[in-house]
Amino acid sequence: MSTEEEAMQVVGYVRLSKSETNGHGIQVQRNALEEYCARRGFELVRIAEDDGASGRSTRKRPGLARALEALRSEGCGAIVATRVDRLARSSLDFHRIVEEVQKAGATVLFSEQESFSLDTPEGRMLVGSSRRSQRSRAISSLRGRRQRSRLCAKTARRAGGRSGTRVSPTSPRRSRRAS
Repeated sequence: MSTEEEAMQVVGYVRLSKSETNGHGIQVQRNALEEYCARRGFELVRIAEDDGASGRSTRKRPGLARALEALRSEGCGAIVATRVDRLARSSLDFHRIVEEVQKAGATVLFSEQESFSLDTPEGRMLVGSSRRSQRSRAISSLRGRRQRSRLCAKTARRAGGRSGTRVSPTSPRRSRRAS
C-alpha cells in the first residue's frame, strides 16, 4: 500500500457465550483481530463485543447491532470476526448479517478463515448456493405441510366429515355457514 492510500477502516466483532470454555475467550479474539488487521494493513476502528451472548440468535446481541451500525454510520469497509461461528451459528442469521453488511457497502472478513471472502467469486458462490439451498428447504417444508393438511382433510371426509364445513360448538353436525 502506498503512503497516499488510506488503510481500509474495519469494525471488529467478538462473542463469547456463557457455556464456552474452549480457550477462545474475548481477549484471545481481540488479540487475533488486532494482529490480523495489523498484518493486512487495516485500521481497526473499534471492537464490539457480546460477552455471554448465545450465537443461536442475533436478536439479543447488542454488540453485533453496534458493529453493524458502525459500518453504516462510520463508512467502514468490513466487519471482521475470528470465525464464522462468532458472527452467527445459523446459516439464516449469517445470510441476514451478510445482507446488512452488503447494504452498507462493506464486506465480511474472518481472521482465522482468511480464504473466505465475499469479494471472491468462490465466496459469492458459497453464499449464493447456501441461499438457494435454504430456499429449497423452505419450499420443501411448505409442500410437506400442505400435503399433511390435505391428508388430514381427506381422512376427515372418510370418517364422515364434510369438506369445507365447520362444526358449531352447540351442534356437532351444524355448519356455521348460513344456508
